[in-house]
Amino acid sequence: MAESITCLMKQEHNRILEILNIFENHADEKVKEKQGFFNTLKWNLEKHMFVEEKAIISLYQSIVNEEVSDVFDILQEHGEINNLLNEIEKKLKRNEKPITNELKQLLTEHVEFETSSFYPMLDEKLNEFQKDFIINRVNEIIKE
Repeated sequence: MAESITCLMKQEHNRILEILNIFENHADEKVKEKQGFFNTLKWNLEKHMFVEEKAIISLYQSIVNEEVSDVFDILQEHGEINNLLNEIEKKLKRNEKPITNELKQLLTEHVEFETSSFYPMLDEKLNEFQKDFIINRVNEIIKE
């Protein structure tokens, strides 16, 4: 196996947080430019959550055939992230400066939990074939 699930997703999380930083750094720009940066952030976050839900969590659950409370927490956080994205989008449409503190805080906590607990647990529990399968699925979606 070329890499661990944890390593791959750490890289993906860093990429997402960098996109958020870019959006925050351009929050004072004209509406059209601001909207473009937001669209990039939203698309990448939605794609990231899809990866976690479909390429990792659903595959993991089908492999081990068990419910994990961590999965519920991750999915709940995804819902909260979507809600915050919708709030930011509404502000942008009203030409108001979006506040991203809550989104950044939630993403930071989300990333910390996944990279310190959830993904290492997957790397430990799954065999090489299962990990490779998940890594390949993730790479199909996130690698451009």
